[in-house]
Amino acid sequence: MHSRENTVTVPTSNQPDTYPLVTHVIKTILIVDDSKAQRRIVSAMIDKWGHTVLEAASAEEAMEISATNYPDLVLSDWMMPGMSGLEFCSAFRALDPSKYSYFIFAHFQNTKIRNCRRLTKRCR
Repeated sequence: MHSRENTVTVPTSNQPDTYPLVTHVIKTILIVDDSKAQRRIVSAMIDKWGHTVLEAASAEEAMEISATNYPDLVLSDWMMPGMSGLEFCSAFRALDPSKYSYFIFAHFQNTKIRNCRRLTKRCR
């Protein structure tokens, strides 16, 4: 783990040198993706940066985790079976409106693999 804290700093006005800065420390990051491989890749990178990493294979599992361990940042797949990333974001925000977490959506679509599978099926 790194000893320095990772922070996001937001100026409270257009004149940051005359007004105090609001600092939010990102310690716990929740990765939500139905692909175990994608979760592991992202988790390994984030872990090296010194964050606590939580993983969930579905939005429903992520809701259970978030109920007891509210993350500072959520990295969520956009398209998942069951609850979509957008539906998850709405449900997550409703868990505790007094808390705030950053929420980032991503969708990794491996077109090369998909195209290879299509070609393989045609050749059989």
